Amino acid sequence: MVHEYDTPIDGEIMLNQTRNIKVRLRYDSEKNLILELLEKDIPEFSAKELKGTFKGFCKRNYNITFFNCRKSNAINCVNINFDSYISCEYDSEDSSDDFLNKDSLVKELNFRINHFDNWLYSGKMGSTKSKLTFLDENKSEISVADNAKYLEILISNKSNVYNFQYKNKNLKLYIIDTLGGNRYKPSEIKLFQKCSLKIESETPQSISFFIDLIQKIKKLFSLFFNEVAKIKSVSGNDLDYFVIYNLINDKCKEDGRLSMLFNIFYEDINQNLGDIIQNWLNFYDEYEFIITEVCFFDEIKTLSSSISEYAQLLETYGNIINKGAGTRADIKRAVSELKPENFQKIFHIDKEREDFLTFDFNAKNLSEDVHTQMELVGEQISKLRNHAIHPYKNGKLKTPKDSEIHEILIQNEGLKLEAIDVVVKCAFKILVVLLLQKLNIDEHYANF
Repeated sequence: MVHEYDTPIDGEIMLNQTRNIKVRLRYDSEKNLILELLEKDIPEFSAKELKGTFKGFCKRNYNITFFNCRKSNAINCVNINFDSYISCEYDSEDSSDDFLNKDSLVKELNFRINHFDNWLYSGKMGSTKSKLTFLDENKSEISVADNAKYLEILISNKSNVYNFQYKNKNLKLYIIDTLGGNRYKPSEIKLFQKCSLKIESETPQSISFFIDLIQKIKKLFSLFFNEVAKIKSVSGNDLDYFVIYNLINDKCKEDGRLSMLFNIFYEDINQNLGDIIQNWLNFYDEYEFIITEVCFFDEIKTLSSSISEYAQLLETYGNIINKGAGTRADIKRAVSELKPENFQKIFHIDKEREDFLTFDFNAKNLSEDVHTQMELVGEQISKLRNHAIHPYKNGKLKTPKDSEIHEILIQNEGLKLEAIDVVVKCAFKILVVLLLQKLNIDEHYANF
């Protein structure tokens, strides 16, 4: 159950970074939700997608999204006859159980993820969402917009649907690729595409069921993006109000510049995304600790803490493979799970590609045999971890040789930091590729 509030509701909403505007939310005679502007001379009000928080209408400033909400200028009673919505930030730590009942039953839930539209339309060679062509009176292409008689618009669309199961329920994931637009003045129209997702169940499920599922799918997209995927909004068609719900209380980075170095491109997996989601959900619970850490993409703090963290994750992975036997060889077992060709792509210098990542640590210096290389790399990661967390022996600071660190990782009786940095970066890539192998999409990994 979601609360309804009496209208009209007066409040403020953010127009831009420096200005809030006074607005009124009300219903018209036909029960259409109207957002009225209570100030004069703000022409951009009709064109903007507004974000902010209504204040003073309830005990707390809840986040509410009003879809299909018409905007109206109350000063001159001009109605803007296109659909829009207001989206507001919701502080999940200030939530109230009686505001959104997670046990409410719905058949579908819509959600949006940051970076998703970029990923959907970013091919390996680059691509555009739409193409605008200027034509003359003979409908021949010309380059000067001012001389154009016609405008031809080619719109791509990547809407799709994928089937999968979760907790013995038959579900569908919809990619919803829709066209939107704003008219700023008679001669200027801005078109844009909005990409969102929807999960649909054959039978009604609780909102908590969908939220739990979305959390898991979000981390899969993090793996694809090579960037933290954050939920931007969640809505359900059976709800009177749509709550933008901050689903991630865990640590996550702020939105920054989108890394274009995607791990996996949509065009490579669009045919079997449903099977990939199914595989992900099948092993998610068992590998949740590893998935959560890998899909966070945290900034590296120190080399010692990073090698210890990644070694622990590899040890956990190996322990799962070893069925909890808890042997000292868990890290080596995890590395051995790599396909040899994938190990070579991670660790070996490719002179034609001028790959300098492994310049300071070339696994070929360990052995010419790739399987021996894999065993020794796993062994050295284990020894580096032990050296970092147990730096003293008999009250004395240990040297790398005391910890049986290989000579290619040693410099002047200390650790060769450039080589350790390579091992840290490669250890993280091992974890990423191991997950991609389990999804059977490692051949599409773009960041070897």
